[in-house]
Amino acid sequence: MMKNQNTPNDSLFCGDTPYDLIKEGCCGGGVYPLDQGGCCEGKTYHLDQQGCCGGVIYDVGIYDQHIFGCCADREAYDMSIQGCCGGRVYKLDFYSCCGGQHVYDTHAYGCCGTQPYFLDTYACCGGQHRYNPDTQGCCDNQVYFKDTYSCCKGVILDKGENCPDI
Repeated sequence: MMKNQNTPNDSLFCGDTPYDLIKEGCCGGGVYPLDQGGCCEGKTYHLDQQGCCGGVIYDVGIYDQHIFGCCADREAYDMSIQGCCGGRVYKLDFYSCCGGQHVYDTHAYGCCGTQPYFLDTYACCGGQHRYNPDTQGCCDNQVYFKDTYSCCKGVILDKGENCPDI
């Protein structure tokens, strides 16, 4: 039995077509060049023009001021008008992302550290600590209770204690 002279001993086949594993890929039974294409759940796409996200091929790059991306490898989105937070796509004009996990309405909520907070009820101390300004204060990035403590020059003092000269 003679070997086929056109295919080396270690050839791989994509369907009935032999291909070079170093230079080519196999996708949905067809061969494509690795330096130019990719495979998205059995469908080929052009690397310089498209991307694959959750099995959906989408256009990449800038088209009419729109930049496209992939959110959590599941959903393609328009980065010029949408964001991705914790695997969820949201509209940038009404919402924001807090701590990489929480989508919140910017008209009613703020972000403190990694947690959203209701703007009508809470404030943020030092970018990390949420507090109720009716009963609590913020002193040098630390939260204190106003009924038992006070703040003087960045130092929390017992209520009634004189402020030291610092």
